[in-house]
Amino acid sequence: MPAAPNRRSFLGAAAATAVAGPLVCRQFAFGRPSAADKINVAVIGLGNQGFLDTKTFLANPACRVVGVCDVNRGSGGYRDESQFCGREPGKKLVDDFYGESGDGCFMESDWRKVVGRDGVDAVVIVVPDHHHERLAIAALEAGQDVYCEKPLSWSVAEGRRMADAAARTGRVAQTGSHHRSDANAVRLVDFVRAGGVGDIKRITTFIAPNNKVGPGPGWQPQPVPEGFDYAAWLGPAPKTPYHPDRCFYRFRFITDYSGGQITNFGAHSNDLAGWCMPEARPAAVTALAATWPAPGSLFSTAEVSKYRLDFTNGVPVTCQTDERSFGLRVEGTKGWVEHTSRKHSASSPALERELTDFVPAIGASVAHPSLTDPKGSSRLNNHVADFLRCVKTRETPVAPLSQGHYTAKLCHLGSLTLGLKDGYGETFAWDDAAERFTDGPNAELLDEANRRLDPRGA
Repeated sequence: MPAAPNRRSFLGAAAATAVAGPLVCRQFAFGRPSAADKINVAVIGLGNQGFLDTKTFLANPACRVVGVCDVNRGSGGYRDESQFCGREPGKKLVDDFYGESGDGCFMESDWRKVVGRDGVDAVVIVVPDHHHERLAIAALEAGQDVYCEKPLSWSVAEGRRMADAAARTGRVAQTGSHHRSDANAVRLVDFVRAGGVGDIKRITTFIAPNNKVGPGPGWQPQPVPEGFDYAAWLGPAPKTPYHPDRCFYRFRFITDYSGGQITNFGAHSNDLAGWCMPEARPAAVTALAATWPAPGSLFSTAEVSKYRLDFTNGVPVTCQTDERSFGLRVEGTKGWVEHTSRKHSASSPALERELTDFVPAIGASVAHPSLTDPKGSSRLNNHVADFLRCVKTRETPVAPLSQGHYTAKLCHLGSLTLGLKDGYGETFAWDDAAERFTDGPNAELLDEANRRLDPRGA
């Protein structure tokens, strides 16, 4: 297990993400707390991203992490063998940070003991995608605010139900699309929306190739490790034999649990593309190319992907596997600009200088006070700070579940049509208001595409 961070290092990282002022939390529904009161947070899912999120919430003095929950007691084998995660390591991380002995934060293996629990104002959901819907809706309906990791949903219909639940309950709910809280991403989006590239002609979004290789045909079931509740991990997914490469970080490469790199990286790249065109909506999708694991392999999501979304404003957005791994290129009548996790670039030195010197009008694209010091915090710190600020003020965060659903939909439309046999090169018409395919190459493929919008049902 990596050494636990100390309080001094956490507080240093938190300096730019402090949220001051009185807090309005669930247990304070009928009263006004003092400035000393904190938002009580519980984290459900203590894996690779769960540890990152937990550290970020610990670093923010506006909240206190009061509980952790995971179906795994603790083991290695997450993103790499040395990464030791689970509920016991998660509890140790929290208790070491606060310098507590004894019980410290509570620890559970069943998420139902966290949702609705007294003294928990907000839950952080960092479990595999196929669990998101039921956990988030249960927490929202129990009166808790929710931070749910991206991609928001496992299917289009699940995302719709989650967004509807957030609207119905009026809770504060943030999707973990943290590139919306990246100063450079905000600069590019505002630059494009201010006409920096002229009229948009096309957008290309980048997603990473698979970074893990799973067992091929003939893989054999393995014994379930001690301390791991595999049945609970499967949850609503089909019952199937255990293999370590099915779970933990690698779940995202199996269609029963996730959509591969399309929904993983596309939840960021496609999010920025849609943000550049807030008035447009997808009107059609065309599956262009994909390569797949050999039949009978454990992994089942596409290894290399390419599909095109045609929007109502006439702009095509092509999402494709690329060595740049993440980002987008926006091409317009004045040239193109590109944003990746490493840098900005443009079609000419003059246009690149314009982009670099551009000062985002915070509020034009997004009301995001956490970006007032763009060099002071990481995008994840900014994103968590925005959520906690909105828990206090009851404002809408930068990535509400309605936006998370829309972005995930841009990914699901590609992954599900790529998965249709004989669907390559064929265009499916899409009604975004009804969230249904209205036309396709033939009635059989059209029916199958619509079935895949909600393959497990409500």
